[in-house]
Amino acid sequence: MECRVRLGDVVKVVKRGVKPEPGIVYRHYSLPAFDNGMRPEKVDGDTIRSSKLVVFPNTILMNKLNVRFKRVWPVLECNDRSIASTEFMPLKVEGADYWYIYYYLISPALTSLIEGMRTGTSGSHQRIDASSFLGIQIDLPSLKNQEAIGRILRAFDEKIELNNRINDYLAAVCDSVAESLGVDGSSVLSDMCSQTSAKIACSAASPESYVSTESLLPNKGGRQLASSLPTTGKVTSYQAGDTLVSNIRPYFKKIWYADREGTCSGDVIVFRANEPDFAPYLYSILRSDSFFEHVMAGSKGTKMPRGDKGQMMRYPVSCNCGEEILKTLASILDQISLNNRESARMTALRDSLLPKLMSGEIDVSQIDLTQLNNRLSDC
Repeated sequence: MECRVRLGDVVKVVKRGVKPEPGIVYRHYSLPAFDNGMRPEKVDGDTIRSSKLVVFPNTILMNKLNVRFKRVWPVLECNDRSIASTEFMPLKVEGADYWYIYYYLISPALTSLIEGMRTGTSGSHQRIDASSFLGIQIDLPSLKNQEAIGRILRAFDEKIELNNRINDYLAAVCDSVAESLGVDGSSVLSDMCSQTSAKIACSAASPESYVSTESLLPNKGGRQLASSLPTTGKVTSYQAGDTLVSNIRPYFKKIWYADREGTCSGDVIVFRANEPDFAPYLYSILRSDSFFEHVMAGSKGTKMPRGDKGQMMRYPVSCNCGEEILKTLASILDQISLNNRESARMTALRDSLLPKLMSGEIDVSQIDLTQLNNRLSDC
């Protein structure tokens, strides 16, 4: 039987501060780590300059800042050295199904509601207040239906997570290839590619293909949809096979291999291989840690360093990449692109089902979860 309750009746804020200690390695649940595929960072305490929150098992980290990004992090297991940014509210679910509450927290309806509850003077730094958040009224179906809804939506996320793990393994192969070929002693990056800067009107930018420094994910995490499009000036055009790299704060290692044509911000550098067949190999070189270290060595500025475009092109490379290796790299990047597109479809389908399941428009008792899992595993 459905009932109406306050969100605070089924979740509690479990907040305990901690000052990280030098010499101890922590699992850090930070906002950049969330954006990088929800992978906690391993960080030594002496590099952390501010107090953090203790992370407990079976909690949900709810981001208070820029809630439109839906940074909601389920944490089922963690060690006793797990900490989180104070921009998160750690929530403990009590008296409801864990996964049902998680999916409610990422639902479009809740996101729209709490966006109107933000406080603060700056639009980009407005936060939600915990007491107002916990006072939200929600419709809670029977525990049996909550569990069924959670399992259905979780099936989609498990498929997405599998695709992400496969992509990580494939990207590691690219890294290995680039490292094994090393440098040939005479070639530099400019012998292999150029930086394209073809400009077109910003009206040509579309949500599906516009790339900003914000939409590129740290630690070689690829890209997500940009939160906004430019309204004035010009944008840079790119094509499939180009490699896009953020030129702001290169130490974030933001890079993406384009699987389509589109447009990007002027702060995103577009590298294009002189020979199209070398495009996958070029991407493998540019995603190496040594390339980003090279860029940082020539960067200018302290608070927001930018790479020197000319210095980048003097990065030592090897142009000796055989035809079979090039074919292998092309196949790997094609598969990564297919997995990403499938995950995007899964996410869209999950998000379309979410409000219908929660409202009762779709009767969960009529869904065969075994059949759904079999269909998803065949995708």
